[in-house]
Amino acid sequence: MKKAALIIAGLFLAAGLSFGAEKKENVKFGLGYSQLIINNNNNDIAVSQAAGRVWFNDTLGADFTLGFQNSSTNGQSNNTFLLGGKILGKMVSVKSLDIYWLAGLNFGSTSVAGESSSFFRLCGGFGAEYYLLPSLSLLTEIDMSYISQKDNNQFGIFASWIPQAGVRFYF
Repeated sequence: MKKAALIIAGLFLAAGLSFGAEKKENVKFGLGYSQLIINNNNNDIAVSQAAGRVWFNDTLGADFTLGFQNSSTNGQSNNTFLLGGKILGKMVSVKSLDIYWLAGLNFGSTSVAGESSSFFRLCGGFGAEYYLLPSLSLLTEIDMSYISQKDNNQFGIFASWIPQAGVRFYF
């Protein structure tokens, strides 16, 4: 009886390890670059961001960004800091293209000519990630956002000729 229990326990352990190994193969982690266009003092600026993306399985992922922008317009210094995160869900996946929905938050601050204000952005939308190589992708996203900033609350679809662009290198 003890041998049978040990054999059954061993089989459950082996099965659990094999399922665990299968799940790890589906996890993908990538680092890269993104840019987000925001309104700073009624001027649209593209904020460059370092980005990390993880796909937990074939359908669910997350994206994290950290961005800085320092520029000068008409002799005034413009500084922007952003921290953001998004949840991603694949809707369509074909050979080299993934179409996904997204929901995210951005927090940050902007400073124009010494006057600073905090920044909050809540968004939902869609994105496409095209794999040039199995470990290298280009992406673009468009979303509907609510942006709250001192004396400048906005709601709408925010896009320019490139809504949000990025590149990811997967390990």
